[in-house]
Amino acid sequence: MIRRPPRSTLFPYTTLFRSFINMKNQFIFKYSTIYDKNWSLALHRDYDRQKNKENFEEFLNNFSKIWDQKENQILEAIEFYSKLKWKNKNIKVYFVTNLKVSGFSDPLTVRISNDYNKIAKTLTHEAIHEILLQNNKEWERIYKKLNIKFPEENIKTKVHIVVNAITEKVFSKVFGDKESKRIRDVEKKYIGIKRAYELLENIEVEDDVIKSILNI
Repeated sequence: MIRRPPRSTLFPYTTLFRSFINMKNQFIFKYSTIYDKNWSLALHRDYDRQKNKENFEEFLNNFSKIWDQKENQILEAIEFYSKLKWKNKNIKVYFVTNLKVSGFSDPLTVRISNDYNKIAKTLTHEAIHEILLQNNKEWERIYKKLNIKFPEENIKTKVHIVVNAITEKVFSKVFGDKESKRIRDVEKKYIGIKRAYELLENIEVEDDVIKSILNI
């Protein structure tokens, strides 16, 4: 059952929809009417505060049935395949109705849809960005080596060589190879991500993902 504590007096327009205690790591799902409204207006989409909030609650009720069973597996698998550690216990996730892309990592934001497994993979993908940000010094070292190995590629591609490779390992482990491939085929339409997948086809990615990419 999803716990819905009272709204914070400090942030009256933000509702915290999912917050549990005594977990090693956790995602905290949040919905902000102001954040949702501004994305809708920026993209020239209709905005109905009550309808959007009700849609979010319905979405979260359905999505949580899938995510709650997999969350710990995903968080542990991200650590295992990245060889990095979570520095912050709580990972805040904002859900919005309208967004040009399926999600981005800072602040971690995901677009609502009815393809719950795709949402799970987007959330996994963006969480990998998050663990890289939390391990900033180590990520800087890795990125310097990516620059040496892939000097002709743009920043987005270089970053997503690592992120995509870890995402594939994590998602295949948790949801299976077939479902991972289905969503990968959808993601390939995004230019930076598509190029990263093309480069990964020529790399034998092992469990120590970053080491195998950089060949170190």
